[in-house]
Amino acid sequence: MPTAGEHLEKARCAEELAFRLNGSVERERDWIITLMFYAAVHCVEAYFAGCNPPVHSRNHNERKLQIDQNVQLRTMANAYRDLENFSTIARYRYWSFSDQDLNEAFQALRQIQARCR
Repeated sequence: MPTAGEHLEKARCAEELAFRLNGSVERERDWIITLMFYAAVHCVEAYFAGCNPPVHSRNHNERKLQIDQNVQLRTMANAYRDLENFSTIARYRYWSFSDQDLNEAFQALRQIQARCR
């Protein structure tokens, strides 16, 4: 299983690419949202991988349950779900995300990152 450091590196790469794409043509906003969600996934997984004993999620539903059951992470559960919902819409529905949508997604990611440190 990946270490906390490996998850953090994946999160950093996804976030870095999201920032590079930010401000590009509108059709790439779905990729920005998706990258931010996967950065959030790896932040959460890094947190759990750093626990003693380490915890690794097998899927998104298991991860959400683990977030809900963790006192430290529970406060960012809504931000995680909001970002996950944005990502689902980005991947499976045709939706034109606004600047406000992107700002909300970036804020959600920041909240998740703050709780996972």
